[in-house]
Amino acid sequence: MQNHHSISVYNASAGAGKTFALVKNYLSILFKSSNDFKYRRILAITFTNKAVAEMKTRIIKNLQDFSSDAIFTQDNPMLSAVEEATGLERSEIQNKAKRILKHIVQDYASFDVVTIDNFTHRIIRTFAYDLKIPQNFEVELNTQDVLEQAVDSLIDKAGKDQNITRVLLDYALEKIDNDKSWDISRDFYDISKLLLSENDREYLQRIKSKSLDDFEQLKAYLKTSTKHLEKEIQESASTLIAFIASNGLEATHFTRKYLPNALDKMAEGDFNVNFNTKWVQNLGQEPMYTKSQKEPIKAILDKLSPEITSQFNAIKPLIFKLKLNEELYKKITPLSLLQLIQQEVEKIKSENNLVLISDFNELIHKN
Repeated sequence: MQNHHSISVYNASAGAGKTFALVKNYLSILFKSSNDFKYRRILAITFTNKAVAEMKTRIIKNLQDFSSDAIFTQDNPMLSAVEEATGLERSEIQNKAKRILKHIVQDYASFDVVTIDNFTHRIIRTFAYDLKIPQNFEVELNTQDVLEQAVDSLIDKAGKDQNITRVLLDYALEKIDNDKSWDISRDFYDISKLLLSENDREYLQRIKSKSLDDFEQLKAYLKTSTKHLEKEIQESASTLIAFIASNGLEATHFTRKYLPNALDKMAEGDFNVNFNTKWVQNLGQEPMYTKSQKEPIKAILDKLSPEITSQFNAIKPLIFKLKLNEELYKKITPLSLLQLIQQEVEKIKSENNLVLISDFNELIHKN
């Protein structure tokens, strides 16, 4: 603003005179300029509306004081500071103060002392068309109210929209299956909060174009895939059990029967095997038997150890994939609900020309 690139930092405690220094600088810029409308070219940004009001009040009050004849007879610390900063005579300051004050009062909208939020909103409003938001948008600060409206609107469609009703019922039934309350309204509010999370926005955008049919197809695929995996794991476990038995081995030949017991569980359809246990981690690296085991059995197990290990390790990734499928399946219905809530939020925003305060960072970052 003064044709140089330095930055002045005023670092002082409350009451030390920071606002005085800022007002002095603002007034000095006004009086140094030959343009009485210089205030149109100055942007002062602060944090709160209270600070804006204080800054504007002080600037106007000082201009009023400078316009008065009292400046020639009374001491005024601000006037002295401006005199020193500008090198102007008091009569020059008085005449200029009268003109500037008149212009500011008649053109108050161009007197820019604003909050950071106000400044940001002004920029966004200027580029509303490029940002694909309504030109006359309103900023909604209470985002929770919008989310609650969206959830209420979605629940209100139960029994009216067949697809939405099915999703809501699926969610309630899945909660019951997991021994949780069938009451879903609180869950919906919790789920909807993800829409405000900056960390999740990128991922939510990826599913924005997906329909309820897309989610249903994914559920059907995961269900079919899970059944195939279960069958493959049971068959693989049974094959390994048969291989062990065909070589004259029994469960008691293995250390604490860990391996045979795990295979029996898998063959019977119980896939909750802990692969982090020590015996699994050491499989193929340590003997599968105890020191007290008979020598013939030790020899057979030493010979078969590589094959047993290989077959068992081939089952592990199948179970990992099965568990992943199960976890993904649990998330499909909540995701489809989140999608529906997001659609309701967008509808509310569109109908009321709203932009959520949480949307601004994303808009700025993206563009």
